[in-house]
Amino acid sequence: MTAVQRWVYQQWRHMRCGDARACDAASVAVALVSNAHRHTASGLPGRETTVTIRRGPFLAYLSVTDQGPRPGVVHPSLPELRPDRSGMLLVDHVSVFWDWVSTPAGEITLRAALEMP
Repeated sequence: MTAVQRWVYQQWRHMRCGDARACDAASVAVALVSNAHRHTASGLPGRETTVTIRRGPFLAYLSVTDQGPRPGVVHPSLPELRPDRSGMLLVDHVSVFWDWVSTPAGEITLRAALEMP
């Protein structure tokens, strides 16, 4: 289990969501972080990716923010649901919905909403 998986799993368990939902959330976090590392400057040495969790009354939101495009790239590639990208297919399957927002600096936050039990 990676550090991200462990942290997200523990946070979800702390919210009393149950093991199955905690495992789903940890898997979604890994898929979103992997996507950021693969396609943005966050995947370069010394860069960061921010993972946040916010709980609502019926949904919990998992967000991953990258550090914008890699040098020389105007826009990072946005996630697509393609068979060769099983991580985003997992996010689509497990979450109620997912989307993204971007800043003028090019940072992208991918957000996934998961049902609370």
